[in-house]
Amino acid sequence: MKFALLGFQESTAAKVLQNVRLSLDEVSRVGIDGDGQAVTLVAPTGAGKTVMAAAVLEALLDGDAVHASDDTLTVVWLSD
Repeated sequence: MKFALLGFQESTAAKVLQNVRLSLDEVSRVGIDGDGQAVTLVAPTGAGKTVMAAAVLEALLDGDAVHASDDTLTVVWLSD
């Protein structure tokens, strides 16, 4: 990533990433007949939501120290 996240951004992105991975595990366990999953990132204006979301997506797509990359992942990013 070309940006260095601030401390609160790193911890928030890590929490979002953990929740996304838990959701992915739930979907793979239950299958398409489950209730579906959604993860939201809500923060005040100027907190760096776009940068935090990009860090989460980068970790999901490119992998990190613990998880491998996922070339089959599809992401829907909705923004106001």
